[in-house]
Amino acid sequence: MANKDAVTKQLTSNNAYFADLFNHLLFHEELIDPKQLSPLYSDSVFLHSQTGSSKEKIRDILKQASIKTDRKCTYVCLGIENQSSVDRNMPVRVMLYDALSYDGQITRSKANPEKRSHAVKTGLRPVITLVIYWGSRRWNAPRSIKDMIDPDIPDVLKTYISDYPIHLISPQDLSDESLKQLKTDISIVFEILKYSNNRNKMRKYIQDERFRSIPYDIAQSINILADMDLKIEKDDKGKTDMCEGLKQLLKEERAEERAEIIRKMISYYLKSGKTEEEAQAEVEKILS
Repeated sequence: MANKDAVTKQLTSNNAYFADLFNHLLFHEELIDPKQLSPLYSDSVFLHSQTGSSKEKIRDILKQASIKTDRKCTYVCLGIENQSSVDRNMPVRVMLYDALSYDGQITRSKANPEKRSHAVKTGLRPVITLVIYWGSRRWNAPRSIKDMIDPDIPDVLKTYISDYPIHLISPQDLSDESLKQLKTDISIVFEILKYSNNRNKMRKYIQDERFRSIPYDIAQSINILADMDLKIEKDDKGKTDMCEGLKQLLKEERAEERAEIIRKMISYYLKSGKTEEEAQAEVEKILS
């Protein structure tokens, strides 16, 4: 089975999902046409750990889009960074990725006279990065450079510190209304991640007709990202009934919870001096 990094990269590489995320969770208007998106080369960056080692990291997804507003066409570089876990250094990472994208534009324009002339006239193309956290817990890490700075520094310095806030999408931060704004099946992934620890909500999904026929790849992504073990099968249309998988999962969880309660009850009676047979009999009497 694919790992979480591979799953999130596959999801966000899809132009329809990519545009949906930017249009409805960041811009809140239809600015990007998925048909107009094209992949861009991503420069690598060396990230240094606290132990002194360094690791080469390449931006997950980088695409070019043309945005038309007021009869003007603007080319922008749009990046997505997928996170399956919380990273306290995310603001610095994003700042480095964006700086490299700008630096790459400058380097390429210097190497090409025609591009250099165009760059002088139009300036650099904007770079916008969206960080998507696919965890089921809340993001409890810094969201800007200033969040990472020692809070006890003198007030006189705080005004002069350049900030770099990240654009973060986290399931736990999304309202139900925000989820409804999404136009593609990626909304299902975020919805399940948001409520994956809410068993009452999961029980309601069993009766929800939306989940009776969803794309098999979306169901598989949910399985991996939410650490579920849903028993799902693909039909001849490439769809799956997720309600049945959720129903079976909750049934298995109830059986496990019941077994755990029985184990604790037997342990209690054994500690009170009863034999194993007597403990079993007491438990059966209570549960009958």
